[in-house]
Amino acid sequence: MTLLREGWITGQKGIDYFRYSAYSLLLEWPASMSHDMLQVINAHIQAITSLDITGVNEIVPGYHSIMIYFDTSTNTHESLIDIIEELNITKATSHENSDITIIEVTYGGAVGPDLATVAETLGLTESEVIALHADTVYDIHFIGFLPGFLYLGGLDKKLSIPRRSNPRTKVPAGSVALAAGQTGVYPSDSPGGWHIIGKTDHQLFNPSNDPPCDFTSGMKIQFKSI
Repeated sequence: MTLLREGWITGQKGIDYFRYSAYSLLLEWPASMSHDMLQVINAHIQAITSLDITGVNEIVPGYHSIMIYFDTSTNTHESLIDIIEELNITKATSHENSDITIIEVTYGGAVGPDLATVAETLGLTESEVIALHADTVYDIHFIGFLPGFLYLGGLDKKLSIPRRSNPRTKVPAGSVALAAGQTGVYPSDSPGGWHIIGKTDHQLFNPSNDPPCDFTSGMKIQFKSI
């Protein structure tokens, strides 16, 4: 292994490791938000999970990273790095052939107040924005920010737009929004700086359900204009 930056170590497989805290280890790959990287992340999570390592409490994916939380009485950063470096990684068991969950969206109007501005800024018509947004099958990379907030990959580059200069103090639950090359749905009322282009009645998170969120990393969704 090679010392890369202060606190960082590069392993033999091109993974950068960082002692994020006394009880957490960050694994990081070159920055990417792609389907191929999703497969790499899920393959490593499945391999680590299959070992059932005593004291590993949680494994959290990112677009190009994994955070491992562990019990310091049974593991160290170094012992976990050694285990990961010895893994024989094969292709992840994925949702490649699984059904696509359709999320119906009402675009524009009172529930999509930023649609016209997004279209004008991007040099598109409102109908073109809707078509580009709804024609894509999105990969779910991970869930975070809010319970049930899906981080999606696959947004058409023509819809890449910066965040709003003035974030809203309250974005209604179900709002479908764009920002910074990403799209997503606000699962609950929340402050937010993304451009709201529509709304869905699809419930992404319900604490009364088991599990409270029906989605996991690797699943696929598609939006449908209604």
